[in-house]
Amino acid sequence: MESEARSLLNGIVASNLVRRHRIGLTALQTYSICRQLVRQKEHARLLPHVQQMKGLNKFARTRVKVPSAPTQPSPAPQPAESTTQSQ
Repeated sequence: MESEARSLLNGIVASNLVRRHRIGLTALQTYSICRQLVRQKEHARLLPHVQQMKGLNKFARTRVKVPSAPTQPSPAPQPAESTTQSQ
């Protein structure tokens, strides 16, 4: 009985894995097609959807943002002068 239940559970896990793989593949294909379509003027309305899909991609490579112009470091604060004199 226990081995049958374990086999049933393994079958469910394998089926879910196959379904997730197929859904992921379909989503990637849809994204790729939309990226190609958005290049054409008549499909410009798809641009917000493509940008949203791009933002939701959790496996995307992240790029390190490089500042466009190097910033000038602020000058170091001058030490305050002491009011007590040493003798």
